Amino acid sequence: MAWAVVVVLVMALTLNGSDSTLSALNVSCLIINLEYINCTWTEGCIPEFNYTFHSRFGVSGSYMECPMYLLEGGLSVGCRMPYQKGEKFSTLHTRLSRNNSHSAREQAIHIKDLAHLYLKMVS
Repeated sequence: MAWAVVVVLVMALTLNGSDSTLSALNVSCLIINLEYINCTWTEGCIPEFNYTFHSRFGVSGSYMECPMYLLEGGLSVGCRMPYQKGEKFSTLHTRLSRNNSHSAREQAIHIKDLAHLYLKMVS
Protein backbone atom coordinates (compact mmCIF):
# COMPACT_ATOMS: atom_id res chain seq x y z
CA MET A 1 0.00 0.00 0.00
CA ALA A 2 2.81 2.44 0.87
CA TRP A 3 4.50 1.88 -2.50
CA ALA A 4 1.24 2.81 -4.25
CA VAL A 5 1.24 6.16 -2.43
CA VAL A 6 4.85 6.74 -3.49
CA VAL A 7 4.02 5.94 -7.13
CA VAL A 8 1.07 8.35 -7.08
CA LEU A 9 3.23 11.12 -5.57
CA VAL A 10 5.99 10.61 -8.14
CA MET A 11 3.47 10.67 -10.98
CA ALA A 12 1.86 13.85 -9.60
CA LEU A 13 5.22 15.60 -9.38
CA THR A 14 6.11 14.53 -12.91
CA LEU A 15 2.80 15.70 -14.34
CA ASN A 16 3.11 19.05 -12.56
CA GLY A 17 6.44 19.63 -14.30
CA SER A 18 8.62 19.36 -11.21
CA ASP A 19 12.24 18.94 -12.16
CA SER A 20 14.65 18.18 -9.33
CA THR A 21 17.67 18.56 -11.63
CA LEU A 22 16.44 22.01 -12.64
CA SER A 23 16.17 23.16 -9.03
CA ALA A 24 19.75 22.00 -8.43
CA LEU A 25 21.17 24.10 -11.29
CA ASN A 26 22.61 27.55 -10.67
CA VAL A 27 23.20 30.04 -13.43
CA SER A 28 26.58 31.76 -13.27
CA CYS A 29 27.58 34.55 -15.63
CA LEU A 30 30.79 36.28 -16.66
CA ILE A 31 31.31 39.44 -18.70
CA ILE A 32 33.89 38.84 -21.45
CA ASN A 33 35.92 41.83 -22.71
CA LEU A 34 32.92 44.13 -22.12
CA GLU A 35 31.52 42.64 -25.34
CA TYR A 36 29.25 39.83 -24.24
CA ILE A 37 27.98 37.92 -21.22
CA ASN A 38 28.38 34.16 -20.96
CA CYS A 39 25.94 32.47 -18.62
CA THR A 40 26.32 28.76 -17.89
CA TRP A 41 24.35 26.31 -15.80
CA THR A 42 26.25 23.03 -15.87
CA GLU A 43 29.17 23.68 -13.49
CA GLY A 44 31.46 21.21 -15.26
CA CYS A 45 29.04 18.39 -15.97
CA ILE A 46 27.20 17.61 -19.18
CA PRO A 47 23.43 18.00 -18.69
CA GLU A 48 20.97 15.22 -19.39
CA PHE A 49 18.42 17.58 -20.97
CA ASN A 50 18.23 20.66 -23.15
CA TYR A 51 17.36 23.76 -21.18
CA THR A 52 15.81 26.96 -22.47
CA PHE A 53 17.29 30.22 -21.16
CA HIS A 54 15.45 33.55 -20.94
CA SER A 55 16.74 36.79 -19.45
CA ARG A 56 15.96 40.45 -18.94
CA PHE A 57 17.75 43.44 -17.43
CA GLY A 58 16.11 45.36 -14.60
CA VAL A 59 12.64 44.90 -13.18
CA SER A 60 10.67 46.00 -16.18
CA GLY A 61 10.61 44.59 -19.67
CA SER A 62 9.92 41.15 -20.95
CA TYR A 63 12.11 38.07 -20.92
CA MET A 64 13.97 37.35 -24.15
CA GLU A 65 15.19 33.91 -25.20
CA CYS A 66 18.92 33.35 -25.51
CA PRO A 67 20.25 34.68 -28.83
CA MET A 68 23.12 32.15 -28.98
CA TYR A 69 23.29 28.92 -27.00
CA LEU A 70 26.61 27.40 -25.96
CA LEU A 71 26.46 23.69 -26.77
CA GLU A 72 28.32 20.67 -25.52
CA GLY A 73 27.52 17.21 -26.82
CA GLY A 74 24.51 18.64 -28.67
CA LEU A 75 22.92 19.97 -25.47
CA SER A 76 22.69 23.56 -24.28
CA VAL A 77 25.08 24.32 -21.42
CA GLY A 78 25.07 28.11 -21.56
CA CYS A 79 24.04 31.29 -23.31
CA ARG A 80 26.02 34.12 -24.91
CA MET A 81 24.33 37.52 -24.85
CA PRO A 82 25.58 40.90 -26.06
CA TYR A 83 26.78 43.27 -23.33
CA GLN A 84 25.81 46.92 -23.42
CA LYS A 85 27.72 49.45 -21.32
CA GLY A 86 24.61 50.86 -19.65
CA GLU A 87 23.88 47.45 -18.10
CA LYS A 88 26.80 47.38 -15.66
CA PHE A 89 24.69 48.46 -12.70
CA SER A 90 21.59 46.52 -13.69
CA THR A 91 20.29 43.25 -12.34
CA LEU A 92 20.12 40.37 -14.78
CA HIS A 93 17.04 38.25 -14.20
CA THR A 94 17.39 34.74 -15.58
CA ARG A 95 14.84 31.99 -16.16
CA LEU A 96 16.00 28.45 -16.95
CA SER A 97 13.42 25.85 -17.97
CA ARG A 98 13.50 22.36 -19.39
CA ASN A 99 11.91 22.03 -22.83
CA ASN A 100 9.89 25.23 -22.27
CA SER A 101 7.98 23.60 -19.40
CA HIS A 102 5.99 25.58 -16.87
CA SER A 103 8.48 24.94 -14.08
CA ALA A 104 11.49 27.23 -14.20
CA ARG A 105 14.49 28.17 -12.11
CA GLU A 106 14.70 31.94 -11.71
CA GLN A 107 17.66 33.91 -10.41
CA ALA A 108 18.64 37.56 -10.06
CA ILE A 109 22.31 38.29 -10.78
CA HIS A 110 23.92 41.67 -10.07
CA ILE A 111 25.97 42.61 -13.12
CA LYS A 112 28.44 44.77 -11.16
CA ASP A 113 29.48 41.63 -9.25
CA LEU A 114 30.57 40.04 -12.55
CA ALA A 115 33.10 42.73 -13.47
CA HIS A 116 36.73 41.75 -12.94
CA LEU A 117 39.61 44.10 -13.61
CA TYR A 118 42.42 42.99 -15.86
CA LEU A 119 45.65 44.72 -14.89
CA LYS A 120 48.41 44.74 -17.46
CA MET A 121 51.90 45.06 -16.07
CA VAL A 122 54.09 47.47 -18.01
CA SER A 123 57.83 47.18 -17.62
